[in-house]
This record gives sequence, structure tokens and C-alpha cells, in this order.
Amino acid sequence: MAFFRVWECLVQLDRAGQELWNEISDSTLSNFSDRRHAAEHCIAEHALFFPEDVYAALQKMIRAADFYLSGKVTLSAIRSGQVISDEMIMLAGPGQRDRFVDNEVRHQIEQNKRWLSRYRKLLKDIRWSFHHKVRLSEIRPLGERDG
Repeated sequence: MAFFRVWECLVQLDRAGQELWNEISDSTLSNFSDRRHAAEHCIAEHALFFPEDVYAALQKMIRAADFYLSGKVTLSAIRSGQVISDEMIMLAGPGQRDRFVDNEVRHQIEQNKRWLSRYRKLLKDIRWSFHHKVRLSEIRPLGERDG
């Protein structure tokens, strides 16, 4: 059950991450942050039931979510005019007018893409690990199952 509870939290975090990727707003930032804290709490609550490698992967995923959230907060600050730079370039998102932003913004967007990709890869690896362990527990006779 620990695997299923943690997986449910991770799926909710992934959905919140996709919403945050599509739109940066106070609501999406708050939702992702809440889901991230819930996932971290759920992982900690069920840590005893995870092998070290799975637990380490879960911790890496939470760190990737932290970097992703931090990057999105930075972009939100830039978007609201709290961060200004002299070196400007043009950058437009899908369906947006051209907006002038600095190289720091372009770098932050690329970094956010990398962290989202890393987060999703870790999530995929964890999903595979969960499925593998569930299949093993279904195959082995009850007396031979781990915890």
C-alpha cells in the first residue's frame, strides 16, 4: 500500500507540474508547492517500506521538483517586473506577442525545461521500479515476500 499511496502523491505532483509549465500564476505555483510538500510528507511517512535505491530516487525527484519550483518562482518574478536587466532579447511564447527579456530569462527557461525533464525521467524510473516490485510480490508465494 505504501507504493500506491506514494505513487498517487507523485501523480498529483506531476499534474501540478504540468499545469505550472502551461501557466505561471499564484494559483499554479501554490498548487505545485502544496503537492510537492504532500509528496515529501508521504514519502517520509512510508520511507520504511522502500528499498534504499527507491528511497534515494524519490529524494532525487523531490530535489528536482524543488529546483523546478524555484525556477518557476524566478520566472514569475521576472514576468511581474520584479527582475530587470539591461541586456534584452526578444522572446515570445506560443500565442503571445513578442516580449523583451534578458539572457537570464532565456537561461532560466532552459534550466526549467531541464529540471522538468529530469523530474519526469525520475518519475518514470520510479514508476517502473514500483511496477517491477508489485509484479514480483504477485509472483512470489506469500511466505517468500519481502515486508
